[in-house]
Amino acid sequence: MLFGVWYVYQPYMKNRKRYTNFMAYKKSILKWAGNKIRVMDKLQGHIGNPNTFVEPFGGSFVVALNTSANEYRIGDINSDIIDLYNLVLNDANFIETAKTYYVNGIDRETFNNNRIKFNETRLPYLFLYLNRHCFNGLTRYNKSGNYNVPFGSYEKVHFPEEEIKNFKSKFSDVTFKNTSFNDPSYYTGLGEGDVVYFDPPYLPASDTANFTAYTAEGFSMEQQEELANICIDLAGRGVKVIVSNHDVPIARTLYAGAKFYEISVSRSISASGGSRKRASEIFAVWNGDDNSLFDF
Repeated sequence: MLFGVWYVYQPYMKNRKRYTNFMAYKKSILKWAGNKIRVMDKLQGHIGNPNTFVEPFGGSFVVALNTSANEYRIGDINSDIIDLYNLVLNDANFIETAKTYYVNGIDRETFNNNRIKFNETRLPYLFLYLNRHCFNGLTRYNKSGNYNVPFGSYEKVHFPEEEIKNFKSKFSDVTFKNTSFNDPSYYTGLGEGDVVYFDPPYLPASDTANFTAYTAEGFSMEQQEELANICIDLAGRGVKVIVSNHDVPIARTLYAGAKFYEISVSRSISASGGSRKRASEIFAVWNGDDNSLFDF
């Protein structure tokens, strides 16, 4: 899970026949910096059509939205996200109510007032408003657990009506988990034919890049190591496991035994608009298909 990147497809550059327009995929309700819709071609080549699809770092849920499985075990530790998704499924008037917060809402003062209200109430309608009006779709909290992303200064803000309808249709019978990735209930009974996809807060790409404030608690190196151990345990049971992260030496060490697939990305969130840089990420895959379409 990385915030603020645009994905560049190496397969597209080498062979246009491998590329499918990412606009064909279902989009998420939330505007989500770093979501995987731009690499869904590549991910789908690895995920396939599993019996059970597990995604503990759901975030925007765009991967699950575009994955066909018999059972979904998906969730996120961020309560604001899960509260929103539960309300989307259970409130028949969600669209109409959520739209009221958009009326005269594209200004800094309204945004700041709604951010204060949200931090006091945790109202899911306000979380959607803030997500769509904030800077680049970031989800960030201070150490007190207060949402602190600034206003995005947009001329027009999209209301995700079609995305909400797609979400309700896809997940009408799914129960979302609001637990950590190490909740054993995610993995009970998994085996061959099942797929687990992890998109955790990323390892730092450099000594100065270490954004993990997706929750107030952050995400530590000890948790990265625990996640890697879970991957290895699941792979030993025959489960196909996929993890995305920065392509840095520690990632390849943590995920030893996996096969690595590289993705080139371009940073889009920075203090200076002219300081975008190319960087590399990886998918680490255990029990994948050796003849994968995307093995390059």
